[in-house]
Amino acid sequence: MESDYQHVLEKQKKRFEVLRAIFIDTNGEETKTSLSGKISQLTGIPLSELVHILRYLKQEGLIRPLALINADSERIPILILHQGVVEIEAAISKPHEPTEHFPAQIFNIINNAPVAGQQFGNQNTLNVTQRSNLVEAAAEIQQLLKQLEQSYPTETFAQKAVVVDEAIKQIEGDPSFRNRVVGALKSAGKEAFKEAIDHPLVNVFMAAIEGWQEG
Repeated sequence: MESDYQHVLEKQKKRFEVLRAIFIDTNGEETKTSLSGKISQLTGIPLSELVHILRYLKQEGLIRPLALINADSERIPILILHQGVVEIEAAISKPHEPTEHFPAQIFNIINNAPVAGQQFGNQNTLNVTQRSNLVEAAAEIQQLLKQLEQSYPTETFAQKAVVVDEAIKQIEGDPSFRNRVVGALKSAGKEAFKEAIDHPLVNVFMAAIEGWQEG
């Protein structure tokens, strides 16, 4: 019986982690969408398992997927519904009390332990908020590098360095952007931060920000 209880509790915990990740990614706004691939990355739950959780949350009226839920899609847009927002806000404001859909035990487990699941680099020690900050900072850097690639050649190392130097200047010129990068770098570590940036210039970029983790 104990093992059955733990199994159910683990399923409920993962469902809550997914709902909370959607809440964080959309900032609790019911008109914004989150993508299934990003939720998988934030929670560490593989897509093959995530689809079952999404179906459950949909049936409970907590989210609304805007496309068919299938196991191999990373681009299912998801809206959090009003009841989903209510659940998360209730869990945050009163973590020692159960909500309509989740027992209080899982809030304590999640708040006091790292997010479990698929791991890469140093990210197995990150909670959902830290993962979200890492993914967002990495996405901003990727977008900036891609934009600069449209204006600068990147065939030689010297040309790549010019692109990265311009990216660093723009980040340094935006204190909020720099703080997000430094915060993600400190919480995730150099290797996990590097892995999160999906861009050919990542090695040059990482060399350029050497020391930011301490400063």
